[in-house]
Amino acid sequence: MSHAPSEFYPLENGGCFRESKTGNFFEYCQNSCNLDHTVYPDFYQYVFVGPEIMRYAKVCKKVVYIVIDEDERGQPVIEKWNITDHHKYNI
Repeated sequence: MSHAPSEFYPLENGGCFRESKTGNFFEYCQNSCNLDHTVYPDFYQYVFVGPEIMRYAKVCKKVVYIVIDEDERGQPVIEKWNITDHHKYNI
C-alpha cells in the first residue's frame, strides 16, 4: 500500500488503483514539474510506490505502464501492470 507523500496533496489530476496480481494499492498524480517532463515525455504521471519513492508512469483505465529502470543506453525499462479499482480524484 503506497500513498503519496503529504507534500503532493492535493493530487493534481491524480487518483488511485490496485495492481491486479498482488492487490497492492497505489496513488498517482500528474507530473507537474516543468523540468521532469522532458525525461520521459510519454510517462506524464508519477506512481508512488513506497515512502518517498515515485516512478514515471502512464496510467490508463485498466493498465499502467511504469518505468522501473533505465537500460545501458538510458532508455526506459517499462512494466505493464493490469489494474483494478481505478478511481480518479475530483480535485
